[in-house]
Amino acid sequence: MTDVVFYLTIACYAGACGLYLAKLGGAAPRLTGAALPLTGAAVVAHIAWVGLRAMRGECPAMGIHSALGGFSVVIVLVFLAVMRRYRLHAVGAFVVPITLLMLLSARFTGDAHELPRGVHRVLLPIHIAANLLGLVAFALAFALAIGYLIQERQLKKKRLVGIFSRLPSLDVLDLVSFRCVTIGFPLLTVGMVLGAVVAQKLGEEAFVGTAQILAVLTWLLFAVVIALRALVGWRGRRAAIGTVLGFLLAAGVLVSYLLRSGAGPAAGA
Repeated sequence: MTDVVFYLTIACYAGACGLYLAKLGGAAPRLTGAALPLTGAAVVAHIAWVGLRAMRGECPAMGIHSALGGFSVVIVLVFLAVMRRYRLHAVGAFVVPITLLMLLSARFTGDAHELPRGVHRVLLPIHIAANLLGLVAFALAFALAIGYLIQERQLKKKRLVGIFSRLPSLDVLDLVSFRCVTIGFPLLTVGMVLGAVVAQKLGEEAFVGTAQILAVLTWLLFAVVIALRALVGWRGRRAAIGTVLGFLLAAGVLVSYLLRSGAGPAAGA
């Protein structure tokens, strides 16, 4: 039953993704109007899948793969919550594919490892949850930043096409993207601190690897984006580019953990 619901979720996300991409190409609304309802169906199926796994005793934060599968739905939930207020329908063209990739990665890159006993059994799930929720916030910021860059380019060419003609103003895209960054940054900070604590308690002397280096670079880049905005009013195109680069670094951390999943649980970033 769990597998059936999982593949139903994948099918709904894939269908919604295809419709959103068709919208980007300027397809007629009557052909792409099902994108939003299909996204909603995907969310319902996704939550049902997480619930079925929880009934089998698989906590969403008990390992990197379980957490990725569970928390990836938060991206779409937040998107649906803010979409109508800010006219962010077009951003679904980026949010849905990101969620689909996360869900597929969670399922097909390996199995979650059993957590260590003792205090690590408490700290490690919090570390994983904080990092992945931070990644969720950065993913939304990334989608909005991409929307900003595309709309800015179209405005310069005086040519708004497809669903981007229905995006909110550049100021709104910039503001909401920055708010997502300010939510993700403290979550990333908590995740990094707890990861270092867990790694030290587990006796990992050489825990500074690719994932940890990328995590530090991610933290530094987003810290610069936030600081420059507060101090010198850094926003617009430069802030959008910084947000895109920051998310790519954060995604690199996740990929690094998934690739080394056979070595043990994540800790250290």
